Amino acid sequence: MSYKEHASPQCGFMLSLNEDGESQYPRFWVRVQPASGSAAWQYAESATPVPADTWVHLAGTYDGQYVRLFQNGARLPAPWRRVQ
Repeated sequence: MSYKEHASPQCGFMLSLNEDGESQYPRFWVRVQPASGSAAWQYAESATPVPADTWVHLAGTYDGQYVRLFQNGARLPAPWRRVQ
């Protein structure tokens, strides 16, 4: 897991594996502070688990509108999360 958070403005990110204890689906979380309202965590999660005993490179991006997840340099298919 990789994690970074900032108190003001409330923002941050976290790259992790899901927590169901059975499969290892990569997940990228982004905490954003909208112009009005409260900060909230949004995420994108892969529909395919990370293969066991294999090195993979995971990355997540947030462009101000969408949260996206990449594995080994390739953008993973939706679901991407559009941050409102």
